[in-house]
Amino acid sequence: MKRNVLLIAIFAALLAGLAPALAAAEALKAVRVVQGPKIDGGLDDAAWASAVPVSSFRMFEPTAGAAPTEKTELRILYDESSLYIGVLCYESEPGRISSNTLAHDAAGAVSMGYGYGMGGSTTVSDDLIRVLIDPFQDKRTARFTGR
Repeated sequence: MKRNVLLIAIFAALLAGLAPALAAAEALKAVRVVQGPKIDGGLDDAAWASAVPVSSFRMFEPTAGAAPTEKTELRILYDESSLYIGVLCYESEPGRISSNTLAHDAAGAVSMGYGYGMGGSTTVSDDLIRVLIDPFQDKRTARFTGR
């Protein structure tokens, strides 16, 4: 029972954190699965097919609230013990993809939040996705993951 309450609290916090980034017309829905998806970097597992994709995101940087230049889809699944977040980032010119920041494991140590590090914005040359979970729903103690 405690696990279900915690899962509901985490999901509610996730919804609250995504609200500004999503257009009002599209609802975010987590789908319960019996078995979680294969974790392999792809979203072609049968479990992901049952998820409801959300794609009405808005930019945070460089222009807050602007329409994105590329499409991004989010899918959320959960099972008895885990929450799964799948993100599909489209790129019209994949040959131009480059990574300028390779210190992925150090991101939490130097990052100050939404794309801002000690030296300012980190999104000038690298794209990033962050998932913030605010389990206490106080908008002060969110934990984030991602780069």
